[in-house]
Amino acid sequence: MNRLELPRLGMGAAGIGNLYAPVTDENALATIKAAWDGGIRFFDNAPFYGFGLSAERLGSALAITNSMMVIATNGDPRICAAAA
Repeated sequence: MNRLELPRLGMGAAGIGNLYAPVTDENALATIKAAWDGGIRFFDNAPFYGFGLSAERLGSALAITNSMMVIATNGDPRICAAAA
C-alpha cells in the first residue's frame, strides 16, 4: 500500500460555506480558483460547512480538472450514526 503524501498547505472550506459570513457563489468560486492557481491541492471540508454548501462549491469549482488533489472531511459521529 502506498502512503498518501499530503501537501503542506491547504485551504479550509468553512468560509465558502457561509460559516462565518455570507459569501456569494461568485466570490466562493473565485477564492477556490485563486487557491488552485496558487498551487493548493489540499482542501479541508466538512458536512456542516453550510450544510453541504462548501462541498457543492468545491465540487463545482474543481470538477473541471483531472489533477490529483486531496479533500479531507470529517463529521460528528453522532450525526453520522444517526444517518446510517
